[in-house]
Amino acid sequence: MLSLRTILRATPPETMNGSSTVVLENIRIGVSKTTGNGKAVCRSHTPKETQVKYTTSVEFEGRGPDTQVVITCSCPDHMFRWEVALTKKGGSRIMYSNGEKPVVQNPTEKPGCCRHAFSFIKLLQRKGTI
Repeated sequence: MLSLRTILRATPPETMNGSSTVVLENIRIGVSKTTGNGKAVCRSHTPKETQVKYTTSVEFEGRGPDTQVVITCSCPDHMFRWEVALTKKGGSRIMYSNGEKPVVQNPTEKPGCCRHAFSFIKLLQRKGTI
């Protein structure tokens, strides 16, 4: 798992700014059956993309900025930029991509997250969940 602080600090400013338009629906918070850690899942989209909804999940161990997290999202940004980079550092799982290195979108494999995950994490922080 990767710390929440590490992921949020590495997320680009344009992603952070774009997260303000994300709509989060069907939020579920509970415990992962496989790991026993906390887990939150939601459907997310932007107002321009109402027909396309993504599944975003955050698995967490503890609370606060040093919380260890695993992030997944079915959006193309996560799939082609963040999934492999995060997986190599323990912050995601290969679920939506083919597992190849993101040579165009993130050649240095810097950790970070998509706007859907960023928005969801900020909501979970406001609620005191993580």
